[in-house]
Amino acid sequence: PVVVPFEPYESLLYIKCTPEFLQNSDLNTGGERMPKEDESFFDDNPEKLQLIHDWIKHGCLE
Repeated sequence: PVVVPFEPYESLLYIKCTPEFLQNSDLNTGGERMPKEDESFFDDNPEKLQLIHDWIKHGCLE
C-alpha cells in the first residue's frame, strides 16, 4: 500500500523517501527514490522526512 495509517515502515510513500530505499534490497520495491527531481532532498532536509513519518504514525490525519 502507498500509505498504511500508523505504519510508516510499511508505507511505500515513506519508504521511497528514505536513504535506505536504495541501500536495502528488501525495501527496494522498484522505481526511483523520491522525490524524483531531487533524490537527496530528504538527506538534506531530514525534518521534512520526519514530518511524513509522524503524519503516517499518527494515522494520516489532515
